[in-house]
This record gives sequence, structure tokens and C-alpha cells, in this order.
Amino acid sequence: MKPIVNTLRVGLLGCLVGAALGCQSWFNFSWVWAGQAAIPIADLAALTNPAEPVQLAGTVGDRAPFLGSGAYQLQDETGSLWVVSSTKALPEPGERLVIEAQIKYAKITVENQDFSELYGVEVKRLERFPVESAPSAPKNPLQQP
Repeated sequence: MKPIVNTLRVGLLGCLVGAALGCQSWFNFSWVWAGQAAIPIADLAALTNPAEPVQLAGTVGDRAPFLGSGAYQLQDETGSLWVVSSTKALPEPGERLVIEAQIKYAKITVENQDFSELYGVEVKRLERFPVESAPSAPKNPLQQP
């Protein structure tokens, strides 16, 4: 009787873990990589040492390709940040990333109005989670090839 109970416990635990990871509303995209937790984007302005690279995790929004490089917007539950990348291969919109980036501050003043903003410079992409490809539509059996 005991082996059956243990098997049921393991099976139930596996189902619960699978359900938690498979359901995005239960699973918070806050990653830990090499013992270091990703910093929420909203907390970047309070960094005490902005020269030190930080770990960020989020979903790619808009992209802006440049000649030989580009930038992409990284979004998490707390905000968004533009990240400059030295590679031409920008991540796809909707792709989830864990990156290491150095945070910079651009002071921009136009007609006495402050448009200054934080941005990141990508040091390294630690992990990529590609956009899941949508299943193709079923073929209409009545349609001629």
C-alpha cells in the first residue's frame, strides 16, 4: 500500500508544478540567474552603484534597429526600459529575456523641459525564451490545392 501512496504523492506534486509553470497568471516572470535575482525595472532609479551591471528580466516590446546594432524595450510588471544592444540580432517582440545590463542616464532638455531617461546597455544575454509559435490553421478540405 505504501508504494502506491508515494506514487500518488509524486504524481500529484508533478501535476501541481506543471500547472503552476504552465499557467502564466500563476507564474511570476522573476528570474534568478547564477544566484542573483533580477531587479525590477521600477527600482533602477534607486541604484546606488549604476556602474555595476545588473540583471534584468522581462518581455521584449518595441524594437529599433540601427546600422550594425539596435535597441529594444524590455518590460516587466513594474515598468519598461530601452536597452541598447551591440548586436544586429535583436530579440523578437514577445520574447522573454534575462539579461545583464549597465544602466545609464541620458539628460535631455528641450526648451527648459526635462525629458531625461534611464536606459540600459546590454552586457550579456543570459537566457532567452522565444515566442511560442502559434499553431497553423487547419486546412479546409473543400479548398483545392
